[in-house]
Amino acid sequence: MFSFTKELRRNRGTSAAIVILSILILGLEIVAQTGFPHSSRDNSTSTPGRPSQQAVVSGELTKTHCGSSAEEARRQGCRFDELSLAWQAPACYDKETIDEFLAAGDWEFFADEHSTETVPHDELALAQEPVHVTLQFHIAHCLFSRRQMVRLLLRGAAMDTHLGAYRHTDYCGKTMLNEEGRGNDRHTKAPAIYPVCKPLQAWGS
Repeated sequence: MFSFTKELRRNRGTSAAIVILSILILGLEIVAQTGFPHSSRDNSTSTPGRPSQQAVVSGELTKTHCGSSAEEARRQGCRFDELSLAWQAPACYDKETIDEFLAAGDWEFFADEHSTETVPHDELALAQEPVHVTLQFHIAHCLFSRRQMVRLLLRGAAMDTHLGAYRHTDYCGKTMLNEEGRGNDRHTKAPAIYPVCKPLQAWGS
């Protein structure tokens, strides 16, 4: 015979187990990203296994900028980021997330909104005019940007002013919630940008 009380107790026990398991999984994910805590004596040394391109930022790092042209950016040692279509200072170039993004899809860039002329990847950084990307690319950019932001916060690493701007988060949220026209038939015009690279400590100032 069905007992509502017994069923409720059983469901509560199941729910509690799910909550506990979720907390454990979240904790393991954080440990996997940040590593186990080290004593203060180890803070001056780098942590093995973290990407060399995205090292923990010290208090001495100041805001850095790549200029306003591809030539100027290259002279300053900046690298082109195909996830954000941005020239990034070395401290803000997140090779790990960029490589994951590039491996997630066969992304194409176009010189026009009708997709009649493609822009090769090796010419993308030097493109004089904004390129066009599909809506699918745009949504993937937003998803990987959120992944990138969480990683940088967990590591205490530098973040560029395009990724860290609230308006970008708001815009990405609206883009992903808009169900109309999903797919590859809608394009976004995307110019190359030159954001400022800021240490995490500077974001609160």
